[in-house]
Amino acid sequence: MPKPSIRAIQRLYAMSGNRCAFSGCTAPIIENSPGKAGINMGEICHIRASKPGGERYDPGQTEAERHGYDNLILLCRRHHKLIDTDAIEFSVARLLAMKQEHEQLAGRAESTADAFVAKRLLDAMDRITIPDNKGTVVIAGAGSNVSIRQPRTRVTMAPLAGTIGADRDMVRYTKYLAKQYNEFASWAPHRTDKFKPAVIYANIAKEFGSKLELIPDDRFDSVCAYLQQRITRTRLGRMRNAEGNRCYASFVEFLDKGKKPR
Repeated sequence: MPKPSIRAIQRLYAMSGNRCAFSGCTAPIIENSPGKAGINMGEICHIRASKPGGERYDPGQTEAERHGYDNLILLCRRHHKLIDTDAIEFSVARLLAMKQEHEQLAGRAESTADAFVAKRLLDAMDRITIPDNKGTVVIAGAGSNVSIRQPRTRVTMAPLAGTIGADRDMVRYTKYLAKQYNEFASWAPHRTDKFKPAVIYANIAKEFGSKLELIPDDRFDSVCAYLQQRITRTRLGRMRNAEGNRCYASFVEFLDKGKKPR
């Protein structure tokens, strides 16, 4: 099912100033607490509904327009529920004006960390949970819950919540960087010793105090920066930088395309 791009949500979050855009509301979109990763308190809302039957649905919109930045607003859960219970009171015109006023007051420039927040907000739109060990899977969507009964009772233990291992895209990107490092580090015209690809994971564990998958997700940016620096410090990395060529894709680019830069 189509949904907003990470780039659109990254911009939307920056322009929200981490606050609900409903007039007079000061609720945060991401609740930050000492020593813990931010907690999602806000939701991505469509001004014109994303599908037929929804509030303020516009059949004349294209899919790109429907899930684009101009049709989205960040609200706390309470106000998201409120605007979708009265489409007359909360018309398209009123919500657009509300968004514009809020962004003029609270908006700021985007930062690299916003991509991480954007991904968490997008993940919250489609969440899958396993509430018991009897093979029942509940898929929680925007409109309703669908329960699927599985014939087997065996359940594989999921990675610890709040760790890099619990987020598929974080795992994919950090492993992509590790692979990129290995490719760069193993390149040497006169190398005589055997290159060991697994060493980079041992170095990560030494640097951050645990295996990659067990590192807290609020240190994801630090892990990425560490690997990116290791890549650019290789001989091949220095050569590519000197030639004006990039050595790796950013997290946003990786999520958008899943490809390394040419």
